[in-house]
Amino acid sequence: MAKPLSLKITGINETFNALGSKVDAIKKEVDNEMAASVELMATNAKQLFPSGRASVEGQTQMYADIRSSIKADKKMPFVYELIAGKGKDPMAAYIEFGTGRYFPQYPGKEKEWQALAKEYYVNGRGWMTPSPYFYPSVTSGIVSLVNHIKQIFKRNERL
Repeated sequence: MAKPLSLKITGINETFNALGSKVDAIKKEVDNEMAASVELMATNAKQLFPSGRASVEGQTQMYADIRSSIKADKKMPFVYELIAGKGKDPMAAYIEFGTGRYFPQYPGKEKEWQALAKEYYVNGRGWMTPSPYFYPSVTSGIVSLVNHIKQIFKRNERL
């Protein structure tokens, strides 16, 4: 009877370790891209945020305070939040979504945007028209972010 043939692949563990570090590098690159994109969304939202009416006592200052509070916040890798306003004050959301009879004029008709907007719909008696600042910033930012992430994966598809 013949001896069995032995096969041994040398360097396989080193290859897997190298692939593992490459995956870690790709994850970091994607997370960095997300961080940069969310920061850009926050910057764009600040630029789109309305200034308020000087004729209404204190409104321009309140609007300026909300504008300056707009920021991106990293919760964990791949999880970011865009924030406007301080504490439990819903004014930043009312400015974005509108109130009362003006609420249906909000341009964000996607299910997630409507669900978020409905969290701030109270009684239908408000007077504010929507002044979207997050919606246009996020929708255009997401398109750009997805394209950048696709490029990252395309560059690395042949590890």
